Amino acid sequence: MVCIVLSAGGVYIQNTNSHINWSLIKNIHRGGTPIASLSKNIVKSIIPLTKQQKKIAGYPFEKDWIYKNQLPFPVKSDKHVEQPNIIIIFTEGTSARLIDCYDGKLGDVTPNIDAFAEKSMVVDRYYNHTAATFRGTHGQLTSCYPRYGGNEKGGWVGNKAGAGVSKQLAQRDYQSLPKLLNERGYDTSFISPHMQEDPYTDLLNMLGFHQVYTRDSATEFLPYNPEFWHSSLTDQDMYTELVQILEHKTTSQPFLIAMYTFETHTNVDTPDDGIKYKDGSNETLNTLHNVDNAFGSFWNYFMHSQYKDNTIIIFTADHCHYHDKPFMSLVENDTDYVKCFHDRIPLIIYDPLHSLPERYDAQNNTSLALTPTICQILGINNEKNSFLGSSIFEPLDTSPVLAAGPDFYSIEDNHVVRPNQLAENDKKAVQQQIEKITLFYECEKANHVFH
Repeated sequence: MVCIVLSAGGVYIQNTNSHINWSLIKNIHRGGTPIASLSKNIVKSIIPLTKQQKKIAGYPFEKDWIYKNQLPFPVKSDKHVEQPNIIIIFTEGTSARLIDCYDGKLGDVTPNIDAFAEKSMVVDRYYNHTAATFRGTHGQLTSCYPRYGGNEKGGWVGNKAGAGVSKQLAQRDYQSLPKLLNERGYDTSFISPHMQEDPYTDLLNMLGFHQVYTRDSATEFLPYNPEFWHSSLTDQDMYTELVQILEHKTTSQPFLIAMYTFETHTNVDTPDDGIKYKDGSNETLNTLHNVDNAFGSFWNYFMHSQYKDNTIIIFTADHCHYHDKPFMSLVENDTDYVKCFHDRIPLIIYDPLHSLPERYDAQNNTSLALTPTICQILGINNEKNSFLGSSIFEPLDTSPVLAAGPDFYSIEDNHVVRPNQLAENDKKAVQQQIEKITLFYECEKANHVFH
């Protein structure tokens, strides 16, 4: 094609030389002849097309098992629930290092989460594998590294739900936790703080939830008209809605309810009617203290409800705190903190059915493990999937890699590091993982992750 076009162009120029404004062409094509520039532009046009048309053979990430060993902790002798309910709470941008039960340096920021942790298993050395919210939600519920997040070229944000890029991304296929539970008769729902037309709704629908509750449907459950904060439901309203949804349950059908709370987002402070931390001078502490208060109202309800003996609660985050100024003022002297979008995040599991330990060392496993871990707790194994992670209860047989699109990190000596900063022995293993993730991106683009 290039040769034909160049030949035709050359003949045309030779035959019409007298009509060509060469000074104009030189101004347009500085640094080369018109033919050279034409050639360069054609090649630039063709190369992306060849990349887009790259063929992926089959579905290289599919397998028919999720974990290799049985859960190492026994069922409590006095408990038997065939299909326990699951509640997953994704708290926006929260690093474990500020939470009291993770040796938070202040000790009085999250008293309610701490009370929850006393009756649960606290998981240490557990990192967010991707960021930000779109990737964090998607990546944890499908155990993968999504190439595209929210606010980036090619990402979900920028269109109303059901339109444009968001609609295109939502047509891809993944195995997911809600889809696995749907097949087992669970009622699966997600509570979002954002409006129905937010592209986040498209993501949640793509993940397979039966029902997505949004800001617009909150009045079905809240006994008042909520006031929005940064165009979203407040954390207090989110937990109030969760309680009301639980109160409105009329069947014995097992359920999965997942929820994402928003107010701990970077550049968001607690509203005036919220609960600020002490003098209110640090918005990171304000928002964390405020969401802890909202969680406390739910936890108090839960422990006096019909659900406390048949429902597993998982408290975690979509990703770690963003390294903004209020957060950095709190961690700038932490020798194990690296200024990037990866850090230790909370994973606290309340399981009334199994004899879990008070604390568990994930040994630098990541949030890629969330869905396989839940599957292992529930005994869901021999199912076709394309999960890239392994349960926290299984040996981690690959080097941990953290990825937000094309940006990669790893973990060494409990520090987040760039791959080129690793010891020589570890570089090769991490590079192999990066190549695997890059292949996953190609499969994702071709919709060859799962079918």
